[in-house]
Amino acid sequence: MILRESRIWGNRSGIDINNSNNNQILNCIIEDNHTGLIFRNQTDNTVMNENFIQNNRTVGVLFLDASSGTNVPVQTAANSSFNNNSITENWYGQVVDRQVGGSLPAPGTNLKNFECNWYGSNSPSLSTLNSAEPAYSALIPVMFGGTATPPVLPQPNIAGPASANIKFQPYLTIGTDNAPGTIGFQPVPGNCQGCLSGGVTNTTTMEFFCSIQEAIDDINTIDGHTLQVLAGTYVENLIVDKELSILGPNSAISPNGGTRVAEAILLPATSDIDGLEMIQVLASNVTISGLTIDGNNPVLTSGFLSASGVDIDAAEAITIYSDNRNNLNVSKNIIKNLSYFGVTLYGASFSAPATTGHVITDNLFQNFGTYNNASGIAFWGGAVLLYNNQYAQVSNNTGTNLRIGVQTGNFAQANPGAALYQSIENNTFNTRRLGIFHNLHYSASSPYTINANNFTAIDDANEINWDGISLASLSVPSTTSNNIINGAGTTKNSKGIQVWNVKSTSIAAVSGGTISNVNTGVFLNNFEGYNSNADDGAHANISVISITPNAAGTGVRVLDSPSSTSHANVQLTIGPGVMVTGGTKGLTIENDAATLIAANNITFTATTGNYIELIANDGNIDATAATFDTKTGATATLSENYDIEDKIVHGTDNPALGFVRVKANEVFVTPLSASIQRGVNVASTGDQVNVEEGTYAELVSVLGKTVHLKGANRGSDGNGPRIAETKIVPPATSFGEVLLTIATGAHGTTVDGFEINGNNPLVTSGLVVDAEDIDASYGVYVEDCNNVIIENSIVKNLGENSATPAAVGIFLHSVTPTSGSVIRHNLIQNIEQLRYLLPLIGIIFTLECLFRGT
Repeated sequence: MILRESRIWGNRSGIDINNSNNNQILNCIIEDNHTGLIFRNQTDNTVMNENFIQNNRTVGVLFLDASSGTNVPVQTAANSSFNNNSITENWYGQVVDRQVGGSLPAPGTNLKNFECNWYGSNSPSLSTLNSAEPAYSALIPVMFGGTATPPVLPQPNIAGPASANIKFQPYLTIGTDNAPGTIGFQPVPGNCQGCLSGGVTNTTTMEFFCSIQEAIDDINTIDGHTLQVLAGTYVENLIVDKELSILGPNSAISPNGGTRVAEAILLPATSDIDGLEMIQVLASNVTISGLTIDGNNPVLTSGFLSASGVDIDAAEAITIYSDNRNNLNVSKNIIKNLSYFGVTLYGASFSAPATTGHVITDNLFQNFGTYNNASGIAFWGGAVLLYNNQYAQVSNNTGTNLRIGVQTGNFAQANPGAALYQSIENNTFNTRRLGIFHNLHYSASSPYTINANNFTAIDDANEINWDGISLASLSVPSTTSNNIINGAGTTKNSKGIQVWNVKSTSIAAVSGGTISNVNTGVFLNNFEGYNSNADDGAHANISVISITPNAAGTGVRVLDSPSSTSHANVQLTIGPGVMVTGGTKGLTIENDAATLIAANNITFTATTGNYIELIANDGNIDATAATFDTKTGATATLSENYDIEDKIVHGTDNPALGFVRVKANEVFVTPLSASIQRGVNVASTGDQVNVEEGTYAELVSVLGKTVHLKGANRGSDGNGPRIAETKIVPPATSFGEVLLTIATGAHGTTVDGFEINGNNPLVTSGLVVDAEDIDASYGVYVEDCNNVIIENSIVKNLGENSATPAAVGIFLHSVTPTSGSVIRHNLIQNIEQLRYLLPLIGIIFTLECLFRGT
């Protein structure tokens, strides 16, 4: 049936179409009826264009199911066109879809195309209620002899329980009949651009749409087109399966400091915190820019709150979960209120070819992650996830209240594109757990650069740890440079840069930038980084970096973890320009598999505890280029070097530890070190062992190497003015034993400026000589050595008991001739007189030695 250029008026129903398809109603005037048009049951392929449908006393167009509730056939108007009409001034609604019944399609799935009509308003109203007109008998209008008049209150334009089926946007924004001389309604061209919110223009075809998805899906939208999205709110879940640019009103305005205009806001159409992807990208060469993508639709309630208390309805904003998609550009968007990640580049399969060309730049990410375990997705919430060989440039983004900034993982193939797409740089992230988690790069994967980012911590009761950067499971090199890491915002265990399971052939290079207010500045370990064994250990170089741990913190920690069972090597090289300021500890090397390859010119300033600690570690460290509170070992005075020694825990403190050398050819021993013997043990042949004033209760032996023992009174005659002494005293009653032994080839050894005293005030033997309790018999014993010099020392308070029939101050003995030894400027006193005595200088020696050694 074709009905054209007719006026239908004054009827109970102007037109009633029931189970009839392929009808056309064109250029008609349908007015002053009880109901304008009724469509019952199946009315497919209808064309209703350029009509006036007006002043009908119930509704203009009504859709009914007339099957008495059986819904057979289901009421549809598929493939129909209800366009370019003026549907106005109908008393109780313009278009109503009243169909009901349990087997009907859900509202919104049985669409009727009512686009480009004039509804008498630039903002048509909607209702899911049925039109509220009185019964037929009460609605006879005045013009037909009755009393009914139009209702005073405005009625909804689009109504009914199935009003979601009426696809009325875009609608005409001008109700003028553009051709009054032609029967019917002819709209003003180009004004079908009415939307309740927003609007989308394909700038190539100049077609206008009220939804982004409709613009994408339109048959005239093809690869290479640009969709310009107007300000407004768009409640839809998008699938982008064409190579398009989707540009919001702020596509040229940064959300990070720019002055934005009104936003195009995308909200989720459904609530699924565990799985909803708001924009699924299924094509290459897609650009998404200048939008606000908000995972919290105020109309929906998931019941799961973000860390800041906002109800979250979506997991991700923009995703690629399909293979072979390159060149996604995500820029200048505001992305917020999500449970998982803002931008996820994942691919569908690890074995698919690597992709490249992705750019994620100048976006603002806000308020990500939930801690509600019932959500199924607790303890996530990051800005960007790069996985399965998806190479991208992530730059100039800002993130606030995130759990994670950027995470990478599972890269094994080389980047097929430019090195630009292997970078994470110039981002500023405020996070509760991690700034960057750079993880799982191995085989042929291309190295990433993490440069000039700024990471600050947020405290959260649900978290235990916070890391600025975590470098984990890397079998290819990585470069971490010029990053600013600040843990001041958290009370949790915090690390600036953590290195775990990084292979020795792909050492992590860390340089530049600052780390501050953390428990540990740089932390290498073979377990803690992932709470599991790191079979590749941890290997890194650090240089030109400023580390300021918190007051109780450690600057650099190299740990062979007690929790590890594999104990893979943990190795750090400290290059030039590393500065550690403050904190309790500067540098610790812990347990057997931890190694400091080089200390270089590391600088320690204002460390309240120890500069360097070796803990159960026997590795030696060359720290001669290190600076300790403005002084190197070479520039420090002797007193300052003793102070430095007291803030280093190493072999002079514990014989099981390695030795930290701070000055070439010298060793320093203090009362805190408490052992001259340990100083001798760590010394190399030819070293000078400097011993601070104080009392050392021990028996000292120099065996098999040349050392130069220097006490507090070096260069001062034993019988002249002296300062406080460096004293060697017996640790217990030591008759028959020697306080200082030089033997077994220790040729050329010197002893200068000591007091060798057989009376330890803390030990009582009962043998009294000249009012001194004597606890030892022998002062210095030199055996089989040439060129020994003993000078400027005091040897005293030695005696014999029944088991030791001798007391000797300095005893030179050799079974073969020796020569060149010098005994000078010493004071020998209170030695109990025995058989061998040199009265003038008080030195007792064997006649054998006297004759053979001179």
